[in-house]
Amino acid sequence: MTISDSWLLAKHDLTVNLSTFSQCMCLGDIFDSSTNELIVADFSQYFKNIHSNLGGFEFKIKIFKGTKFIKEVPYFEAPSGIIPFKCKGNDKNCLDLAIAAGPFIYVYRKLSSYYKYTLPSLEPNLDEFKLWEQAREGNLTPEELREKLKQIGSDMHKLTSRSIRYLQLPVNLLHQFFNTYRVIPLEKQTVVTCLTKMSKQHSGPNSWDCLTVGTESCFIYIYDCVTHNNLCEVALPSVPVHLNAIGSFDIDYHILVTCRNGIIYSIKRGEANAKVYVETGSQIIGLLRTEKAVIVACMDQTVKGFSLEGRPIWRVRHSCEILTIAPMNFNSSNNRNHEIYYIICLSDGSVQIYCDQHLCDKCITWIPSTQNTTSEDNNSTIKVTETGQNNNQSRKLIDYHLAKPDPIVACCFGKYDREINTLILVSQAGHMLILIVKRTANFIPMDVISSRTIGKLDNLNIPKKSNLFMNLTTREQLNAPQMYRQFVNDLRFLKRSISSTFLNMLENYSNPIPVSGYGDQIKLNVQVQGLGPEFTLICEIVQIKSNTMSTLNGLYILILFNASVYHVNPVLIPVATIYPCFKYRYTSSITLIHETINEEEIKVFVINKQSSKPIISSSVKMPISEPSTE
Repeated sequence: MTISDSWLLAKHDLTVNLSTFSQCMCLGDIFDSSTNELIVADFSQYFKNIHSNLGGFEFKIKIFKGTKFIKEVPYFEAPSGIIPFKCKGNDKNCLDLAIAAGPFIYVYRKLSSYYKYTLPSLEPNLDEFKLWEQAREGNLTPEELREKLKQIGSDMHKLTSRSIRYLQLPVNLLHQFFNTYRVIPLEKQTVVTCLTKMSKQHSGPNSWDCLTVGTESCFIYIYDCVTHNNLCEVALPSVPVHLNAIGSFDIDYHILVTCRNGIIYSIKRGEANAKVYVETGSQIIGLLRTEKAVIVACMDQTVKGFSLEGRPIWRVRHSCEILTIAPMNFNSSNNRNHEIYYIICLSDGSVQIYCDQHLCDKCITWIPSTQNTTSEDNNSTIKVTETGQNNNQSRKLIDYHLAKPDPIVACCFGKYDREINTLILVSQAGHMLILIVKRTANFIPMDVISSRTIGKLDNLNIPKKSNLFMNLTTREQLNAPQMYRQFVNDLRFLKRSISSTFLNMLENYSNPIPVSGYGDQIKLNVQVQGLGPEFTLICEIVQIKSNTMSTLNGLYILILFNASVYHVNPVLIPVATIYPCFKYRYTSSITLIHETINEEEIKVFVINKQSSKPIISSSVKMPISEPSTE
C-alpha cells in the first residue's frame, strides 16, 4: 500500500479492530479542550456475536484523542448516526453530541447524559395487536403465537420489532421471551435511519443548531435543541437514507434527502410536501453538496454531478465498486479558490481525491503483497519505506503483508486534535489510519490544462494621458455617430466586394468548388513544379467520404491554357475508375515557348461526356520562368 507524497502518516493502528461506517464517525470538541476528538461507533462486537443469543449484541461509542483511545460508552441499540452540534446555553466552544440509536436520539454534554428525544409512535398492525392481546390473556401458547405471526408476517416491515425478534429466536428461548414481553403493551416504534443538523436562527457562528432526523416510517423530523420540540415533519414516499441540509430554519432552508428508491427529494421552507429533485437510476451510496453542484455516488460504480437546479452536468465511472464518499474541506493557503474536494474509497483499496469530475490525488494505492499472509504478519510491526515513482515523487510504502486489498469502508476529514486537515480512515479489516495533509500540498486536477487566474494576469500597458491621447479620446467622443456610420459603410462595401468576387469565380469556373454532377464527391488538387522553361503539372483526384459512396468512371481531366505562351502535353487526360478513399495522381508536361513578364493562369477541369459543364474546376498561376542555360 502506497501513500501519496501530499500526505503524512501520523498513525496506522492494526490492533484497534474497529468496524464502523462514515455516518457513525465525526470530529468535534466535546470536552471543551480546544481540540477536536474522534467519535466512532464500533460494531465489531456486534458482528462477532450476530449469531449468538439475544443478550449477545453490544455496541460501543469510542472516543479517540490524538493517537490514543481515551473512553468508550456501551450501547445496546445499533447507532445509525453521530453528529456534534451547538446548543444555546452551552459553552461557546464545547459541542453537544447527538447519537441516533433505535427510536431515540441521545444527547450528551461532555459525554454525560443530557437529554433523550423519542420519535413518535406508530399504530401497530391490528392483527398483530390482537395476537399479543390473546397471548397476554393466556389464550395462546408460545408456539401458537409464533405460527400465527408467521401467517401475517409476509410483509415483515409492517410488524413491530418485538414480533420480528420473536420470529428470529431459537426454539429454546421462545418461552423466556414470551413470558417477559406478553404482559407489556404492544407499541410500534420507528427507528432513525439518518441524522444531520442545520442552524436554527442564522448561519453565523453564534447560532445554535437544530437536529434533522430521517426515520424508517418515511418521515423527516426537525427538532429544536433548546425547547426540545418537534418544529416540523414532512412525509416522504420512501425511507430516507442520507440527509444534506443548508440554511437556517427561521429564515430559509433547503434539505436534500436520498431514499431507498434511488430518488433524491427536495424539502424547502414553506413547502408541505417533498418534491422530486433528481432520479439517479441507481441506489445511492452518498450525497454531498458544493457551491456549484450536488455530487452523488451510486452503486452502479458512478459518481454523478448535478446542478443546483437538478440537471445532470457530468458523470465519472470507476473501475470497481464505490464504498463510501466524504466531503473534504481543505483549508490551506494553496486552496485560494476555496474549492470543495471530496474523497472516494473504492473496493480495490484505493482512496482518491476529486474536485468535481477531475482526479486531483491518489491518496492511497493498494499494492498486493507477494508474501504469505498469516495472522502474525498482520500484527507485526509496520514497516514504512520510501520508493521512487516515474514522476520522481516519493511515496511511502506501508508493508503489513496482506495478499488481498483491505478497502476503506469509513472515513472523515476535518480538524483533529490540533491539525486542521486530517483524514481518518477505517479499513474493512478494522485497521485505523490517520493521515495529515502536508503544508505544501496542492491538489491540482490531473490531466487538465489549468487556466490562468485573474491574480496571475500580466499588467496591462495603459497609455499615459498625453496631449495626443486626450485629443484622440475627445475626437472619438464628439464624432462617435459619424465614425459608426463610416464603419457600417465600409463593412457593407467589404461584403459586396466578397460577394462579387465569389460570383465571378463561379461564372468563370476558376474555383475548386463543385458545380454539378459528381462534384460533391470529388476533391481536386492542382500544383506546378519546376523552375522553367520545363514545368510539371500535377493533378490529384480523391473521392470524398459521403453517405452514398460508389465508384466513379467516365471522367476526364481537361487543361485550358494560353497556346501562344505554353505547350501542354497531354491536354486531355482520361481518368481511371475512381474508388472511395484512394488518391489518383496524373501529370502533364508544360513547356514555355514564348517569354512573358505576366503571370499566366492555367485552368484544370474535371469533365464527363454526359454534361457540357465541368464537374469541378481549379486554377493555378504559372511561376515566372528562369532564363534558359542553353
